Amino acid sequence: MLRYLRSMDNVSLGTDDLPQDERLRRAVLRGDNALATSAPILRHLIGDRDNALFSDAIVAHVGGMTAHVVQQLLSNDPSYHDQHSRLLSKLLEKQQFVTACHAFAIEYRLAERLRDVHDIDPVLTPILQALIGSDNSDLSALGMAVLTSQARFMQQQRRMELPLTELPGELFAVVVDLRNSVVSKGDSGTTSFADYDEANGRMALLDRLVCSIGQGASATLALDHAGVAIFLSGVAHLSQQHRQIIALSTDEGQIARLGVSLRAAGLRAAEIAKQLDLLHSHTGPMAAIEQLRIDQAKEILATSFDPNSSTI
Repeated sequence: MLRYLRSMDNVSLGTDDLPQDERLRRAVLRGDNALATSAPILRHLIGDRDNALFSDAIVAHVGGMTAHVVQQLLSNDPSYHDQHSRLLSKLLEKQQFVTACHAFAIEYRLAERLRDVHDIDPVLTPILQALIGSDNSDLSALGMAVLTSQARFMQQQRRMELPLTELPGELFAVVVDLRNSVVSKGDSGTTSFADYDEANGRMALLDRLVCSIGQGASATLALDHAGVAIFLSGVAHLSQQHRQIIALSTDEGQIARLGVSLRAAGLRAAEIAKQLDLLHSHTGPMAAIEQLRIDQAKEILATSFDPNSSTI
């Protein structure tokens, strides 16, 4: 799977007679094609347990999270064993769900790798330390909430778990509806999952943190200062993209897309090169990105891949 995605990065940005922004546009389009096919590929690999590639780390991670979601959805149902395979299959048919799991797996593994390679803490980052120590009690409390939530996320992902509370509201509704369509008729088919609170979930807390920084939000675009979780939310917010697409863009095969996203977020070329170097030990298509205006970057991304699209 990852070899397939990364193969897209081996394609030239284009012929030398094309404008730099058009070369980047074509590179992002090639990346979009890879992202748009990632969910059906994962769905096939997870569903085919005899496939040798099922042992791949990302595929196994997505499979583990899917199984954990099914377990939560059916834990109180007497027909759990009969319904497990059916619900698992239906979840894997949902592009929105598979893409969300894929993005979580990539985020977790990236955080682990950057901790090992660059000593970037996946939980307590410099920006969180500053917020927690702030004289502003609201900012300090928000920083502590993000810290707690992020520590819990890393522990859960280490076990390949995905609590229902981690799902965005729209996706939570989708999986609960799927569950109610699969389970046996009766009281168990109308379980409400009343504990779900999207506003206090990790994703909402991260978004609130980025927004609360205001004009200082550009500080979230530095991986070594913000850490992976806040970095992803910061890039998504400032480039006006879905956070999942930013997580998927950190794959080496999506380096052109991430560079354009960072430019759209307002980052200068030197800082973009630094972030790409931290991620992949090379700076990718920087010659083209250096000449890209912020408005050009936003225009390139405006019609790009939507991870929540119902179409492939």
